[in-house]
Amino acid sequence: MNMTQRLCELCDISFEEIEDIKHSTRNRNENRVLAMLGEVLESYADFTPTRIDAEDIYALTLNKLPPRYVQKITFIMNEPVSDELIREKIREAVAIVRSRPH
Repeated sequence: MNMTQRLCELCDISFEEIEDIKHSTRNRNENRVLAMLGEVLESYADFTPTRIDAEDIYALTLNKLPPRYVQKITFIMNEPVSDELIREKIREAVAIVRSRPH
């Protein structure tokens, strides 16, 4: 019995319900980073990132932030990751990507 089958048995739920759990749980910072990425990149007049650069900056930024997992119906009462922290981590990621071009 694999781990997914075991979870289905333990929780008395179907495989489809497990898939729904997986797809309805998201890292809240993903959308926040994407929303601020263009704003921060605009401040670099001498840098025109490629798609790969943008993907690298996005991934590096997310790796530098604590994950904030939420479900579809989560009510956010307190956001410990500030917008300024996200901008700072994006700038750090830009510096790394610029120092190691593809």
